[in-house]
Amino acid sequence: MQRRTALKQLGLIAGAAIILPHCTSKEAATEATIKLNKLQVSGQQENLLATMTDALIPKTDTPGAKELNIHQYVLRMMDDCFDADAQKKFMAGLTQAQKALADKTGKDAEDCTPAEWQAFFQTIEAGKTATPAQSDDNLKAFYEPFRQLTIRGYLGSEYVMTNVFGYKMIPGKFTGEVKIDANSDLKTILA
Repeated sequence: MQRRTALKQLGLIAGAAIILPHCTSKEAATEATIKLNKLQVSGQQENLLATMTDALIPKTDTPGAKELNIHQYVLRMMDDCFDADAQKKFMAGLTQAQKALADKTGKDAEDCTPAEWQAFFQTIEAGKTATPAQSDDNLKAFYEPFRQLTIRGYLGSEYVMTNVFGYKMIPGKFTGEVKIDANSDLKTILA
């Protein structure tokens, strides 16, 4: 009886010894949640992009961009639809945006508030982010597609299309016979 208990405990200890390093490793924590073909994105960069999309389209009475995983849409579109040069500039601009905001606020970019990100986005749009030591070409090459893809992804998301715009899948409702008289309105006729 004691031998069985000892073997069970030994098995649990061996299993824990195998699993525990994988649960606590930094590699597991920084791995991206989306599999991309061309872009190499870390989990930290993905989280940063999620924070940025949420600052661009924050949560109100509708979900924000982060809740709808629009950052994954941005990454997927950048990976699939843009050339290698644009992808390289996008990733360089993401890194430069992280550094520039950290320099401006004095804290990590991930810890910045949405208001700080929004103010930073406004400086990029105004073209006032460059210092004499660096150019903001990468920031502009990053920000324009980032902004466009975030807005396009948000407006094209299932939640927004169905709950905000009232989109119905085609063919939708079919009414084969509709009685039309002089008092019928256009909505009744077209259903």
